[in-house]
Amino acid sequence: MSVQHTITTGLAAGALLGASLLLAPTATAAPPNPYPLGTFTCVEGSSSRTLDVSGVNLPRFPRQVGFVGGKAIVGRWMRNVDEGTLNVIEGPNGIEDISFSVDFSGPLNPGRQASTPDLSRLTPCSTGGGGISEQFTLDPGSVDQLGLDDNYVGALVTVTDTWSETVWINPVQLSKR
Repeated sequence: MSVQHTITTGLAAGALLGASLLLAPTATAAPPNPYPLGTFTCVEGSSSRTLDVSGVNLPRFPRQVGFVGGKAIVGRWMRNVDEGTLNVIEGPNGIEDISFSVDFSGPLNPGRQASTPDLSRLTPCSTGGGGISEQFTLDPGSVDQLGLDDNYVGALVTVTDTWSETVWINPVQLSKR
């Protein structure tokens, strides 16, 4: 997951990676045109296992659906934590370093989930990373998510961060993957 993606997309929508890992209606055929979304570690009781998740990029395909071993999966709830330093190279106040910490959670299908499910009945699957520094230009969504003034839109920055994504999955569906 790129740092720019974490800031520009992940903060706004739960991150494509986490929002794409996850369990839904059963499907047995491999997804069309799959691409890797990442490796997630799922903790089931006192044991854990690793899942390589793929996704598809199709119009109108639900982003919360991913595939493991050719079978569809959809998560019920997600949490994204991103912490780091935004190094402004060219911005309204010149060169500056801005620390940030973003922690948000919510349903992966907001139209169907009105309240937090009992997470103790679901299996958490997590991934994470960071330490990579990437240069990009801040867009309005990034500025909003970071709580910066609108005058930072268009600022040239680098970001060094660590991030984690946890998705809670129905253990019954997970046991069939």
